[in-house]
Amino acid sequence: MPRRASDRSRIFIDSELEQTPYENQQHTVSIDYPLAVSAYEISRTQYAEFVRARNYESRGCVTYEENVWRLRKKRNWRDPGFSQSDTNPVTCVSWYDARQYAHWLSKTTGKHYRLLSSSEWEYMARADTRTDRYWGNSPDRACDFANVADGSAERIYPGWRVHPCRDGHIHTAPVTAFKPNAFGVYGALGNVFEWVEDCWNDSYRSAPLNGSAWTQGNCQQRVLRGGSWFSQPAYVRAAYRNRFKADTRSSTFGIRVARDLEMLPQLSNERKTQ
Repeated sequence: MPRRASDRSRIFIDSELEQTPYENQQHTVSIDYPLAVSAYEISRTQYAEFVRARNYESRGCVTYEENVWRLRKKRNWRDPGFSQSDTNPVTCVSWYDARQYAHWLSKTTGKHYRLLSSSEWEYMARADTRTDRYWGNSPDRACDFANVADGSAERIYPGWRVHPCRDGHIHTAPVTAFKPNAFGVYGALGNVFEWVEDCWNDSYRSAPLNGSAWTQGNCQQRVLRGGSWFSQPAYVRAAYRNRFKADTRSSTFGIRVARDLEMLPQLSNERKTQ
């Protein structure tokens, strides 16, 4: 967990051409506490340690096969419907699975790990930028920084709406495969959607202003951020929000965790957010 964020606020831009109504209600969020964020998405190797230690099993995953998304009861994180290496991000995990992993990691290490809040996630993903993506506004450069739906995937899945580039990967890629953002975080956009702690709300009206997770609203559905290997350009943006039932497992869903650090005296740096 080498990356530390503190005393900064997330920045939302209200002029993004591809924004959805779910990104609206501009507001200021102040993150005035230190935390560490995993530099990489949780890999299959890391998740396998948890599964072995806890004898934790889960089956059933929504996968894209034969040109249709469907729940397939025999699919799971070991077999998401495509081949993966141990350094690929774990997928086919639900929000509950992600929280169980963070809880196990906390007990194992004696440190407090958890899912990020949506505010923390966006601050991490933007990495002090004011553009739609941490490499700029255009999706054309995505293949340098993110594993997305692109020309490589279009050859296998014709008809997809794709980024105008080729990253060489059809499904998930190793968690270290692309350039990091300015905070040294890899794969904040693309590869797999990342579960965050927040309940779903249709807008940011009445959202927390202190960086904490939004634990009110439709808590049967939880928020995912970042886009995935399947995502078209509009969904691979720092501001984009997705949501699914908390028990849903999909071959596009994965995990990133945060670790709480000891509070240090610091000044709050509030910035205009949306």
